[in-house]
Amino acid sequence: MSPTPVDITWVLLCSALVFLMQMGFLCLESGLTRNKNNINVAAKNLTDFAISLVLYWAVGFGLMFGVSQSGWIGTSDYFLPFRDVGMWRAAFFVFQAAFCGVAATILSGAVAERMRFRAYMLIAVVVSGVVYPVSGHWAWNGFGIGEANGWLAGLGFVDFAGSTIVHSVGGWVALATLLIIGARTGKYDERGRPRKIPASTLPIATLGVLILWIGWIGFNGGNALALNDAVPPIVANTMLAGGMGLLGAIFVGWRNSEHVEIHYAMNGSLAGLVAITAGCHAVSAPSAAVIGAVAGLVMVGATHLLDRFQIDDAVGAIPVHLAAGIWGTLAVGIFGNPELLATGLLRLQQIQAQIIGIVVVGFWAFVVSFLVLKTINRFMVLRVTPEEEEIGLNVVEHGERTDLIDLFETMDRQTRSRDLSIRAYTEPFTEVGRIANRYNRVMGSLQVTVDNLTETNMELEKANEVIRGHSDRMEQELDLGREIQMSMIPLMFPPFPEHDEFSIYAKLNPAREVGGDFYDFYFLDERRLLVCIADVSDKGVPAALFMAVAKTVIKSQAASEQSVANILTQVNAELSQSNSSCMFVTIFIGILDIQTGELVYGNGGHNPPLLRREDASIERLSKVHGPVVGAREGLVYGESRLRMRPNDLLLLYTDGVTEATNAQGELFSEHRLEKVLSDSNSNMCRASVDLVTARVEQFEKEVEQSDDITLLALHFVGAGSDGKAAPEVFRIRSNFDDMPIADDKLDAVAERHRIPADIVSKFKIILDELLSNIISYAYADDKDHEIELWMEVANSRFLLTITDDGIPFNPLTAEAPDTNTPVEERELGGLGIHLVRTLADEATYQRQADKNVLTLVKQFGPSGVTSDG
Repeated sequence: MSPTPVDITWVLLCSALVFLMQMGFLCLESGLTRNKNNINVAAKNLTDFAISLVLYWAVGFGLMFGVSQSGWIGTSDYFLPFRDVGMWRAAFFVFQAAFCGVAATILSGAVAERMRFRAYMLIAVVVSGVVYPVSGHWAWNGFGIGEANGWLAGLGFVDFAGSTIVHSVGGWVALATLLIIGARTGKYDERGRPRKIPASTLPIATLGVLILWIGWIGFNGGNALALNDAVPPIVANTMLAGGMGLLGAIFVGWRNSEHVEIHYAMNGSLAGLVAITAGCHAVSAPSAAVIGAVAGLVMVGATHLLDRFQIDDAVGAIPVHLAAGIWGTLAVGIFGNPELLATGLLRLQQIQAQIIGIVVVGFWAFVVSFLVLKTINRFMVLRVTPEEEEIGLNVVEHGERTDLIDLFETMDRQTRSRDLSIRAYTEPFTEVGRIANRYNRVMGSLQVTVDNLTETNMELEKANEVIRGHSDRMEQELDLGREIQMSMIPLMFPPFPEHDEFSIYAKLNPAREVGGDFYDFYFLDERRLLVCIADVSDKGVPAALFMAVAKTVIKSQAASEQSVANILTQVNAELSQSNSSCMFVTIFIGILDIQTGELVYGNGGHNPPLLRREDASIERLSKVHGPVVGAREGLVYGESRLRMRPNDLLLLYTDGVTEATNAQGELFSEHRLEKVLSDSNSNMCRASVDLVTARVEQFEKEVEQSDDITLLALHFVGAGSDGKAAPEVFRIRSNFDDMPIADDKLDAVAERHRIPADIVSKFKIILDELLSNIISYAYADDKDHEIELWMEVANSRFLLTITDDGIPFNPLTAEAPDTNTPVEERELGGLGIHLVRTLADEATYQRQADKNVLTLVKQFGPSGVTSDG
């Protein structure tokens, strides 16, 4: 039946409504983008319609609706002569040309704010001249004359008004383009989370949605191609689905953020309209409601999916047109009335046909556009430069200016020149003009203030010079105080190399330039060794002074007193006299008979030391023989005795260890300290001290050290030892010529302690690798530096500590090489460090006093078995 004049009039009216959708897209996209780019977005919407109209007349209409070549492509009706083809054909062309314009303009919003105008025009040519017409031929050829000539239509594929053919095609092209040009600058933070970029005017964007909603009456209603009984249900289903899409989307947004997301409201309604487009002629009202509501949910999910992969769609074109279009096309098979679909397929067969159409059209649209755009991008970059993106495409692409841009440029010029006399142009009776006027007033006031401050600053500068002089002198004095304080405690290790009955090692890390902790050790006679650790009640300079006095008094009393109890009693009497500062000190003193292992000790309010037996059991010397020292006169202190057995280790420490605090406010605690000492499986002094220090530093992490940290370890070997516990300490230059010295020392230590040859070989590999790395990479100058080596053997364990003053480097955190990768494909470096970590049984690293300290331990026999068997 030939179309009547009423039908032709209806199609032309619907064409006008579809053309009106261009206005809706323009308002929506320019409203959702920033002011500096909204003119560019509007220009793209206007120009792409003109390009699509002309190309569709020249080739697109013929490719889509010309005589079909095996259902794949049209072969006639190019450069369509309107008068020769009749009123109906001309009206049908106008209607379909408006559809082509919609497919082309979907892209403009997605790529907004970063794509060159001329590049966008080329994409519009590809979409309207090739991609859209060819896919449209597969589904719609013969549509205007009541036939189904396309190969997809022959399979039973149904897309009544273009959920896939129009909307998904535009969405696929948008996705391909975004994958090439990338996200807008600043859209995603360093962790990949999306930032909300402000819209220029949401009310205008909302108006655009309403205009599109009106246009959809013609978009779907016009595809009946006649004003008949089918039109009202089509239009009603369309309106219902749009409303349900809006409600579904804002419900999800409210559940997620507890407020109504206006972006979800706008895009939800459009998603519902897109989804119903494919089957609006063949579904019931409840089905239309479900299709629209699900489309709103699909849109929200697709939006989050894009952000997860950092695909920046400026207006949500892909979630609305692609994702909802796919759902709507699939919904035809799920909800469509088979009688109204009239394909003769069962429901599962219909769903299969819909899936084939979705996949084939998607593949065509995405692959063609991606390959074409990738090729174009090699010769003409699609994206603007970062500088142009910052300025805005209104100025860069079109030379258009606004009063807001002028104001920003004035501000930038003032920032660069620092000239406070520059004033912004004020446009009367505009919001920006009022802002510029306020800005000028602020700058005027600031200029007066700066002039007044200039004179004041000149006077302050003179005062600052005096203050800086005092500050520099104070810093110099603190540095000198630290040097003096550190010079008062033993720093040379091993301190008694002629004694093999014991070994000793200690470390002090002040919380400030100077502190109140100290340790000491010295012989009272040829058999008795005194060890002492103490902690003054304050920090800084006062504590350091009190520490110096306390240390001197202890040594003085120890020279004349024979018992620990008397030493503590006399020290308290000395320190408590005329103590106007009310300071005090906690002290632990022990006297070891190096022949018998008897330890006499006294504790004046100090932390209980830990005794690690040879079998790794821990004993806490919890007996306290009196309160803190120096706080009250007349106190009498006691003492206790115990016997240290061979290979026992005594660890003294201050509360800076156990009260070290992490970011969660937890204390390191005595329990953690005992566990570290027990798990270390080592009775070597330096290894134990270094391990505890490393664990405390790891525990504190980003938290600043709040108290002095002091540790002293005493390892009793016993009388008659053959020297197994005496460490070997020596220094070499940072020069490859000195490396043989280290090897010779290692051979001598190994021979003296009867270390197995395979262990010696492994340690030589470790030593050579580490020294080579230090000499090659640790120093920024060509001077010779000293590298200290500490070798110690005890309890069938070999300890090696290397100390250098090179650049900070922790080899234990270096990334291990991929040893499964062939050597020729593997990146250079890292294998030697990996080998060192593999060969050593234990390893710790610290940065101490601007030096790298690396300690490695290798066990060469069962724990507790001496090296001579």
